[in-house]
Amino acid sequence: MINIYSPYEIDVEKFSSDPRVWEIFANKFMNSLDNIKNLMLLTAPGYSWILAQTYDFSDLQSADLSRIIRDILFGDLFIGDMVVTISQKLNIDLQTAQQMSSKIINELFAPVIEDIKKMQREKFPDRVGQGGASATRPTMPQPPPPPQMKNAPPINQGNVIDLRVNSNS
Repeated sequence: MINIYSPYEIDVEKFSSDPRVWEIFANKFMNSLDNIKNLMLLTAPGYSWILAQTYDFSDLQSADLSRIIRDILFGDLFIGDMVVTISQKLNIDLQTAQQMSSKIINELFAPVIEDIKKMQREKFPDRVGQGGASATRPTMPQPPPPPQMKNAPPINQGNVIDLRVNSNS
């Protein structure tokens, strides 16, 4: 039986049925750093299970969460896209996806975050600055500028109160 909470096991049956796909997957895993492999095999399944229980995920949502974690650990998914990907794949609101993404980064990925950042800079050089902080934070859209008042009424200076003036003096 496949462990849907394991980023390594989740698609292993499907991958192994196609020798070309299996070779790609096996190479990604074998070329990963030991601490990434250990996290994927030993830590991530339990962590994914806890998240799935906490958020009351279905089996399909749990499996998709494992795939997202795997894709980040392999460097196939830009970590800055994690919030949107979690929201879309797991069909949850962006605020919950942001909370979950932060938990994953700060808790699950914490022991390997520097390795993830390095991999992200190598695989997504056009999307990640060399500073590293942007590697773990999605870019947020800027709010629109305030509307311009074309025919704003003139301000009557007699109605303006200067709060800097002390009225007790």
